[in-house]
Amino acid sequence: MATGSMRRFEGKVALVTGASRGIGRAIAVRLAQEGATVVINYAAGADARFPGAPEEALALARAAGAQAELYEEAWDRVHSVNLKSVFFATQEAVRVMMANKTRGRIVCMSSISAEIGTPTQIHYAPTKAGINLLVKSIAAVTGPHGITINAVAPGDIATDISREWDEANPEEIERYIQRCPVRRRGRPEDIAAVAAFLASDEAEFVNGSSYLVDGGILAVL
Repeated sequence: MATGSMRRFEGKVALVTGASRGIGRAIAVRLAQEGATVVINYAAGADARFPGAPEEALALARAAGAQAELYEEAWDRVHSVNLKSVFFATQEAVRVMMANKTRGRIVCMSSISAEIGTPTQIHYAPTKAGINLLVKSIAAVTGPHGITINAVAPGDIATDISREWDEANPEEIERYIQRCPVRRRGRPEDIAAVAAFLASDEAEFVNGSSYLVDGGILAVL
């Protein structure tokens, strides 16, 4: 049994497969006790005889002091919304544009999370990195047809979605501002300006790129 002083995995992330029951669950709880952020992974349908087993494993890991969250459904949902949808929407747009011999621009939304990882974005960050590579791959196909594709990768942007967290964490926001080279948070208009350029005729020779719009925060991390 781990003692309170054993925190060998503080600040580390542990992916434990088969973690809903048995040995896998025990490992997840032990690593949680020692400070790890634990990802509870299990095969869909494997616990049909033990309903509630994944939820129980998650509760035990949290009770042991871990941040633990990630079901297969959550992974699939985020990948479907963030990456799969971008691919199929782009595919359809390109199909129509090519059929009509339309020269044009496609702008996708990536994120600074494509460049850095955090324990709470294990399922999110890969989708944004995927968009960056998707853009490069599609650019090679569409370029000869006069269709360019690029991505905008925002850093921290103050939006309505973030307002509740922002109001609850003013000190964290101020620390971020002091670290950011331009000494402020991003605004939606900052992203719109770059998107507008990439969508314009002026960006005819820009293709397959991802534009980081973060005030320089990644440069000083």
